[in-house]
Amino acid sequence: MSKWQPIETAPKMRKIIVHYLNPLGQSRTVMACFYTAKSLEMDSTCDDGSGEYDEASGYCYAPAGWYEEHDSDDPILPLQGEPDHWMPLPKPPKRIAVSAPEGRK
Repeated sequence: MSKWQPIETAPKMRKIIVHYLNPLGQSRTVMACFYTAKSLEMDSTCDDGSGEYDEASGYCYAPAGWYEEHDSDDPILPLQGEPDHWMPLPKPPKRIAVSAPEGRK
């Protein structure tokens, strides 16, 4: 079983589970990733000053930092606090073969 580890030991550019306190001081545990500079392309332009424009590629990149990960089409957003601990994601469960009910195939 994985144990919480200090955030200083966390890998970068890999989804992990992190713990942090949000601005209201409440404990949050989420799946997140630390993205390095010019590694997370933004959907929007850099006009609002929130990203870094790369003239060579013509893309706008999010600043380096921790971002909450999820499995949806919504944009990835920065964490609302600094993580203090992390642990690796667990391995997915093994698939169990399910047989079809009698008479069905």
